[in-house]
Amino acid sequence: MLQLACHVSAHESGQCPEPARILETRPVAKTTRGRLTGARIHRALVGASHWAPSGHKTRSGPSHPFENEPESAPQWSKRGNGGSYWIRRSCRRTNTKYRMEDRPPHRPLTSLGTKLSSSSSFNMAHQDSKLFQPLAIANGKITLKHRIIHAPMTRNRGVPASPVSTPEKPNRVWYPGDLIVDYYSQRATDGGLIISEGIPPSLESNGMPGVPGLFNAQQTAGWKRVVDGVHEKGGYIYAQLWHAGRATIPQMTGSPAVSASATVWDSPTEGYSHPPVGATEQVPYSAHPPIELTVEHIKRTIEDYCQAARAAIEAGFDGIELHGGNGYLPEQFLSSNINKRTDEYGGSPEKRCRFVLELMDELAKTVGEENLAIRLSPFGLFNQARGEQRLETWSHLSKELKRTHPNLSYVSFIEPRYEQIFSYEEKDTFLSSWGLTNVDLSRFREIFGSTPFFSGGGWNQDNSWGVLESGQYDALLYGRYYTSNPDLVERLRTDTPFAPYERSRFYGPFEDNKIRYVDYPPATGHTSINIAVE
Repeated sequence: MLQLACHVSAHESGQCPEPARILETRPVAKTTRGRLTGARIHRALVGASHWAPSGHKTRSGPSHPFENEPESAPQWSKRGNGGSYWIRRSCRRTNTKYRMEDRPPHRPLTSLGTKLSSSSSFNMAHQDSKLFQPLAIANGKITLKHRIIHAPMTRNRGVPASPVSTPEKPNRVWYPGDLIVDYYSQRATDGGLIISEGIPPSLESNGMPGVPGLFNAQQTAGWKRVVDGVHEKGGYIYAQLWHAGRATIPQMTGSPAVSASATVWDSPTEGYSHPPVGATEQVPYSAHPPIELTVEHIKRTIEDYCQAARAAIEAGFDGIELHGGNGYLPEQFLSSNINKRTDEYGGSPEKRCRFVLELMDELAKTVGEENLAIRLSPFGLFNQARGEQRLETWSHLSKELKRTHPNLSYVSFIEPRYEQIFSYEEKDTFLSSWGLTNVDLSRFREIFGSTPFFSGGGWNQDNSWGVLESGQYDALLYGRYYTSNPDLVERLRTDTPFAPYERSRFYGPFEDNKIRYVDYPPATGHTSINIAVE
């Protein structure tokens, strides 16, 4: 008897695992006469789709594996006018209807060379996949042995600098402890690349509790232990520097949130992810409007980034990635609906790019451009980054980055996946306002040319094959499935089904932080992993 895991997924934050949680498991028997076997249903649904029983309230999910598949695949049908699709799969022991709230996604999997097939054909095809071929990054200084990248994901497992946290004196500083060392070591592979969780470069940039920063000696020492653990496995690790900007509250930073402009969040319900110490409810962002960064404050913020970059190199990180997406501070400058400035940092696509370009200039001077990368989400809408002139703004940014820093280690882009945030009707409204009919990353791939180009957002065990061979990208980032599969590289190589992840344990802190963080075992026959459980 196999288990069909039913999940609900929301937006992948880029530095966070794609929010998804197990709602229910149901037994699935094998089917016959050309229909998908139970094992293949399990691999397909656990590996790619996110389902909820009919009637269960969900948020929308990422790409499903059955679009444009043969008749034996589950059949989609439209219900009502809200963009919801329904699927019915009859099995010998179950007859259950599932719902995915949005229409099938923009990326047909068959166009990427993906077909559900038997394990034997999967294994034969996978041995020659470009996923397992070397890739040079860092202007040739580093040669990866495979192209399966651990995406940056916030997990909130840091050790508090102060053992006592009260509403009057909340803890605001965390450092990496043993659990974080174990987590990254478990997922390190020989010649593989890990991008760290988003690391705040200053107290002012702090976005969530439990996130280890990189602005004091204790934090630097903790990250050195993490880096050493990855290097002992023969792996590489980059530090992602992350400034929340206005996506935080004063209790986390000890000062008002900052942003490109003092633009108030336009939703009275959208709020900080964690209730403050002593509270039981979330605090709406609109209750704490940000202050606009002055030019002098911008210079200090850039220096905070550079100081953290120096500390990262001191700790042994192989490089630095600037988190420039998902509605955090750099993207707040890029977004016309947030950046209302009329000085040299706002008012036109070129001026809105100035902060990011100056920041990258200074980081390149600090660590060397071959040790520097950037992550961008040109079509993202997260954290209310809903500005217009998308192509003009991000194309200008990309062209300037390529012109001024032709030897960047790599660039990382987040796939446009609006079905996870809005209905398709709302998505179409945004595209129309931008003068577009559809979106993809091809124009940015063309701009960056030979710079290694990474893609993140929804890659799984079924839709990864054939993508790199097509030349679309040079490497793929995996997020949420890395949380539950420390041996993810070997599972892809051997076509071993991914273990399901558990959304409720994505974001700490918890009383017992180790559960569903460092206690996932490897698949039978894979290299043993030290499981940190008592």
